[in-house]
Amino acid sequence: MKPSAAVAALAVYTRNFNQPSGLEDAKRVTLFVSNWYGELRSLMLNDRPLEFGPAPIETDVSSFLKTSNRIEIQLASIGGEPARLAGEVRLQITD
Repeated sequence: MKPSAAVAALAVYTRNFNQPSGLEDAKRVTLFVSNWYGELRSLMLNDRPLEFGPAPIETDVSSFLKTSNRIEIQLASIGGEPARLAGEVRLQITD
């Protein structure tokens, strides 16, 4: 993911994607965010806040997926270091 905006000490990353094809009701889809620098301020899917804690994050998004989707991650810098993603952001599909 690349930052779509940087305002002062805030970095906002966004990614648009379509719902993965071939999903069955029994399958689970999780959003995985491995690491970042700074303070994670917000994690959203389709304008819906997702729960998060320290890295790495793995949160179930199965019930929130639509035909067209948007992930947004907001990070704030700490101690003068720029806020940024420092690892993978991906969807994981499991049975």
